[in-house]
Amino acid sequence: IGIGNGKKMRVHPIGWRDNMQCPFCNSKLGIISRKKFFCKNCCFEVHVEGNNFVVYRIEFDGSTSKLCTLDKVV
Repeated sequence: IGIGNGKKMRVHPIGWRDNMQCPFCNSKLGIISRKKFFCKNCCFEVHVEGNNFVVYRIEFDGSTSKLCTLDKVV
């Protein structure tokens, strides 16, 4: 599975934190903090790091492991 290959996240400049969607299932992302979000359907965390989004998988023990990096599209 080529997760993250060529995928980009669309962000709306005004109120972008409220409108973020999961790049994999398109459901609305929940907000953890100013730069951290989560998808309850996919069990992913999405972190804003510079001009990219880094996707982490939430493991059964609660730890996270990096899955991929996505380009930010405005």
